[in-house]
Amino acid sequence: HTLMTACERSEQWAQSLNLYEDMRKMRETKPDLVSFGALLSSAERGSLWEVALQLYFEELPHLQLKPNAAVHHSLMAACASGRRWETV
Repeated sequence: HTLMTACERSEQWAQSLNLYEDMRKMRETKPDLVSFGALLSSAERGSLWEVALQLYFEELPHLQLKPNAAVHHSLMAACASGRRWETV
């Protein structure tokens, strides 16, 4: 989580997305709400609102995670960065 957040905050959002994919492939580490929130924040920084929506509606249910307020906030922020706030 920390590495993904560091990438997101240092404008290395693509690297954060790659780290998430690596995490998904590893059997020892399963993404949780903290890593998912960092992923959505990375999508926000990269103005990837469509990616954020896809992750939220496809990936989150696949992981069987129930979104919390932080995840909802990250999704709204990602959509707002793409001027798609009405989508959420």
